[in-house]
Amino acid sequence: MRQTLRIFFLGGYFSYRALFNWQSPRFYVPTMLGGPAFQVLFFAYLGRFSHVRDDAFYVVGNAVQVSGMSGVFGVAITVGGERWTQTLAPLLATPANRMALFLGRALPHIVNGFIVSAFGFAIGRLLLDFHPAPGTIPELALVVLLSTTTVSAFGFAIGRLLLDFHPAPGTIPELALVVLLSTTTCTAFGLVVGALGLRWRDVFTIANPAYFLMLLFCGVNIPLSALPKWMQVVGSGMPLTHGIAAARRVAHGASLSSVDGLLGKEALIGLCYFAVGYILLRVFEAEGRRRATLELV
Repeated sequence: MRQTLRIFFLGGYFSYRALFNWQSPRFYVPTMLGGPAFQVLFFAYLGRFSHVRDDAFYVVGNAVQVSGMSGVFGVAITVGGERWTQTLAPLLATPANRMALFLGRALPHIVNGFIVSAFGFAIGRLLLDFHPAPGTIPELALVVLLSTTTVSAFGFAIGRLLLDFHPAPGTIPELALVVLLSTTTCTAFGLVVGALGLRWRDVFTIANPAYFLMLLFCGVNIPLSALPKWMQVVGSGMPLTHGIAAARRVAHGASLSSVDGLLGKEALIGLCYFAVGYILLRVFEAEGRRRATLELV
């Protein structure tokens, strides 16, 4: 058990360090902060000037969806990139537990949200009228930790500062839990994309369409009920769809108990994607050994 936990945590940590060029601030800031911020602003202002929906609709939808920046791209590159960097064969030659090996690589992309959220609070403390009492810092840190939503927390902060999005303070812990679940589901989806990347020459062939199709199918900027029936069916089986719907209700004051059905569906979808991703990784591993194609790029 100790060895499995070591592989899960340390393997994921070193994989994140080794495979990401974003560690340099000049790459991290525009990728993980700038891009999502402009996405939230673009769709919010588009909706504002078209008089279709209020700012809250677009801020919540996009702030949750941008978690796919790390959940889909991050996990896909982490898993699929093992082949590109010629480390896949040595990795699979080890007797390490495969569940810990691959799921551990997804963990840093969820934890990354703590850093982004803490950055948002620091900006509020330095530049805005946000001065929490010292005694509230531990509780505040716990809420931020629950909000390990990669870039979602930053997206919500942008909506709060620059747009007409002002959720009641009492809804923030519930909203954090909803977004945490949605981000975990999106990370599971990224595991499937990464597994498929072991069969394609370029993982971005799958990751790029997967990320942007979520904008279309998951009710991010267009209500799911306004989409054609077949798109509603597809969207209901994708990550984030039910999480976004639950987040919007919570942002308007609904309790967690009133959205437990949506959260249950989101959790079930996440478990299914984790299972499918793990099965695909094992199948492609066995197939790669049989055909000697593990490092074919």
